[in-house]
Amino acid sequence: MRDTSLLTISMIGKSGSGKTMMLGGIFDAFVENGVEGKNGAVISATGSLKDPLFRENDESGIMNGLTVAQHLAKYKRERTMAVQGRDGKIGKAAAGTVEMAHIHLDLNVDKPNGEQASLPIKLTDYRGGLLSIDSDRITETDIGECRAITDNLFESEIIIVLLDGIMLAQYRDNAFMRKKKTGADRINVLLNAVMKDSRRAVTLMLVVTKVDSDKIPDDLKRDNYKELCNLACETVECVYKKSRIMTQSRDWTFAVVPATAIGEGNSITQCVPGSDEYYCAIRNSADVKQNNIDAVMLYAVRNALTQRLRLVDKEITQCERSISDKCRKMNLFNASAVRSFINELSGEKEDLSDLRNEYSSMLSAMNEEFSGYYEPVRRFGMN
Repeated sequence: MRDTSLLTISMIGKSGSGKTMMLGGIFDAFVENGVEGKNGAVISATGSLKDPLFRENDESGIMNGLTVAQHLAKYKRERTMAVQGRDGKIGKAAAGTVEMAHIHLDLNVDKPNGEQASLPIKLTDYRGGLLSIDSDRITETDIGECRAITDNLFESEIIIVLLDGIMLAQYRDNAFMRKKKTGADRINVLLNAVMKDSRRAVTLMLVVTKVDSDKIPDDLKRDNYKELCNLACETVECVYKKSRIMTQSRDWTFAVVPATAIGEGNSITQCVPGSDEYYCAIRNSADVKQNNIDAVMLYAVRNALTQRLRLVDKEITQCERSISDKCRKMNLFNASAVRSFINELSGEKEDLSDLRNEYSSMLSAMNEEFSGYYEPVRRFGMN
């Protein structure tokens, strides 16, 4: 039986691509507010008991809820982004990710009939600077983090790749600079290696960030950012082309989603002094609200659950075959050993059946209640 303790999600992107803002949008959508389905079901997130950082000192392992809430609240956009004051001046944003971070959450589904289901996830945020560091300046710490990134990507069922929408638009006619400025030159190499050796189904989500910015021309915003999403696929050309093969041969899923952590009309785009790069600040008195970040998570988790359910069904079938095979081979001399083996297999089958019921309950809600959230997701003809 495979390890089902955590659904592992990895987020990668160049420094400044919006990874911390993505986490802020996840906090907004699922931790603070919860996402409501069309018939009243709610998906929310809470701090997970599987988080090794937030257990009590005693053996009960009870989560310190207040500590968890404080930890997750650091990803709120108002604490990580630059904000415009009443005087019109733009404040200074907090630093982005300075080291690899693991965020443990329980994703909970509550249905109107009182039925509940829960899925523990581990969301890994990487230091974006590793995607642009010069090889002659790399340190032992950097090497260790690079190794950890690779290991985590190989274990991940969901990989979220973030590309800066402003950089895509700014260098729309210069493929070389577009790849360099978005970190896609390194992302292509990294994910190509993962695809070469991966033996599990993976949901790969390409998220185009900062789509609320006025630096993105209107023609790239039309039809749910169709041309901007096409530009993103061209930028990660190697990954995009190979994903077509992976969806057919290894049950991968590839999708593109335009997203913003603060919402259209809520940001002010500022140029980083002395550079050709931009950052977004929250406009004074803005009604900050993520857009499509909930769609990224819901779509990705739904696909990962679908793959898990298929695997569990296969394992249950294998258990049943093994039990039947052992029963046929039982005789007077091996009866005791065979019964013991059958009891062990029956216990495993029961555990798998419980897991299947949990997955099925959550998946049915995500398919029936939250189907409208998947409309912004562009799949480009792939499953």
